[in-house]
Amino acid sequence: MPTSKKKDLKVQRVKKGERLDLRLSYSEKELLKRAAALRHEKVSDYVRVLILNEAKRFIEERESILLSDLDRDLLLHSLDNPPIPNEALRAAMGEYRKGVIG
Repeated sequence: MPTSKKKDLKVQRVKKGERLDLRLSYSEKELLKRAAALRHEKVSDYVRVLILNEAKRFIEERESILLSDLDRDLLLHSLDNPPIPNEALRAAMGEYRKGVIG
């Protein structure tokens, strides 16, 4: 999992903005209220920061590719030393050029 040096979002009051409705069980809401109280935050601020941090982490995870040292070295070697195009690749390049140029 990629680690980010970016800090978590801080609680900011939002005067006007979009609204998100969420249905919870009584016990779920009580759990959130308890956690928010321990952080001395309103439940809405607590939940907003948590879900935004999770969304950022999830997006970063999905948009990142992690390679092992061996995979990285193989990739860099392939980029520095590309293989000679075979007949099939040369034919595909010719077809592509016909479509783009002609």
